[in-house]
Amino acid sequence: MLRLPIPKSWRAADEAEMPGTVQEFTSFDGKGNEKILIVIYELSEEDQNMILTEHSVSEMIPPQSRLIRTENIKIDGMPGMMVEIEETLELALKKMKVRMLQFMCTDKQKLYCLQGSIGPVALNHNLDIHIQKYEPLFRLVAEGMEIEN
Repeated sequence: MLRLPIPKSWRAADEAEMPGTVQEFTSFDGKGNEKILIVIYELSEEDQNMILTEHSVSEMIPPQSRLIRTENIKIDGMPGMMVEIEETLELALKKMKVRMLQFMCTDKQKLYCLQGSIGPVALNHNLDIHIQKYEPLFRLVAEGMEIEN
């Protein structure tokens, strides 16, 4: 079980778009282009002692993604990683992109990931300023995340 501080102006989605997603929130009362997803993965037997590093995280990133930066962080007192990724998507025969900040940690055979994202937008759209605007909010939610056993 997770507890996190989600802004009141963000609406929870009825159904999440990604597998493994526990909850999805969208900005501007559900009408915005910014999302916060909570994703929890059960780790396989071989991955249960995984240590999140720049190398281990880069191996999890899909091939259509570009790793922009990583940072060591703490989530609920546990060591974790923050990664910034830009992913290219094929949507309705159009190529679009999404920029995300993922805050991850592992605990008791689970990988917890809080993902703040912007998009999808056209491939030629520069998301640098947009992600910088939302990074403090995404960090605040990640820093407030509590994993309850």
